[in-house]
Amino acid sequence: MPAHTGLERTRQSLHLALTQTSRHVDIMSPQLVSELFDNDAICEQLTRLARRGRFTRIRILVHEIKPLIESGHKLVALAGRLKTAMDIRVLEYHPEWRDETLIVLDRSEGLLLKARDNHSRMISTRPEAKRLSEHFDRIWQASHETLEFRHLS
Repeated sequence: MPAHTGLERTRQSLHLALTQTSRHVDIMSPQLVSELFDNDAICEQLTRLARRGRFTRIRILVHEIKPLIESGHKLVALAGRLKTAMDIRVLEYHPEWRDETLIVLDRSEGLLLKARDNHSRMISTRPEAKRLSEHFDRIWQASHETLEFRHLS
């Protein structure tokens, strides 16, 4: 089975999960996997969530922002337009981040995608989602803002 078929299913699962998300989305992805995030339907769901209320929070963590800006990545462009609800930070290396893509939704569910084989699995139990959310928070604390993102509009 081609890898893109698995990623298509993963994107569909993510889209469905985002329709049920009420407040928080945390995304940790080295290069923001284009097949998942450079997508109108995903961006539309994140826009809906971002405009939902002032307590909405969408955090995105990547290794480098400049290549994503230069390529016109849709999610990065969206974050540039919705800066009050969306924040992108950069962290080139952290010993706890093994280059996987992690998405945690409302600290109660999410998705984990392993980079080396594009294998994904849904996170459907609250305890696991909470543990992975705490994992994200630790890595987020080590990250930093970038001038490239601050100047993006």
